[in-house]
Amino acid sequence: MSAFLDQHVLVTGSNGHFGRELVQAFAQAGAAVTGADRAVEPKDAGAGRHVALDVTDGAAIERLVAGWDDASLPRVLVNNAAIFPFADILDAPPELCRAILDVNLLGPLQLTQALARRWIAAGIRGVVVNVSSASAEVARGNGAIYGPSKAALEQMTRILAVRLAPHGIRVNAVRPGLAQGENSALLPQTHLDSIAAAIPLGRMIQPGELSRAVLFLASDAASFTTGQVLSVDGGGGINRRAQV
Repeated sequence: MSAFLDQHVLVTGSNGHFGRELVQAFAQAGAAVTGADRAVEPKDAGAGRHVALDVTDGAAIERLVAGWDDASLPRVLVNNAAIFPFADILDAPPELCRAILDVNLLGPLQLTQALARRWIAAGIRGVVVNVSSASAEVARGNGAIYGPSKAALEQMTRILAVRLAPHGIRVNAVRPGLAQGENSALLPQTHLDSIAAAIPLGRMIQPGELSRAVLFLASDAASFTTGQVLSVDGGGGINRRAQV
């Protein structure tokens, strides 16, 4: 429980279902956690320090990173912030598509760029974990540009992993399954039940299952792992045919 003792970890989207789980998990592992979200106050009391950050605001990102000296810089960045508007791809207006790409792709890129430049200058072997989705590979009719944004995030993960490897900086991604949280509250229970039934392990992701995967990728246990996408979805993203 002390694998990240005294390490500074930055988690974006810290007010969301997965964000709160990640902040708590890193704090329990001994880290000093900064949770960043558009609203500074977390929805419920939790560990760590919370700051207001719009990941689409490049100037705000630069100000945040510039506010830390080398000793206090985050050593781990978890790009968790994302939006998933329910919209058919034929009806999604350009402004909605741009908003999704700004949050889900360009936000993680800008934060990684800002921290990586500081890490390289200071000789810090930082770690980035991007939170993706099975939608990066599984076509979903109501996902609009969400799926393409996550596919691009995974390709960006691989490109950054190669670019930053000479500096000892690792970049990986995780694909969590659908959680019974705030977003799923928008879906009818019958639909959630059908989703769970279609997952090979027969259920949706449970609290702690994503954070354990993220902490593994961020830890020294994954010291020789970079540019990879780890699925934590009960097999839901496997390309398969229905049994007959």
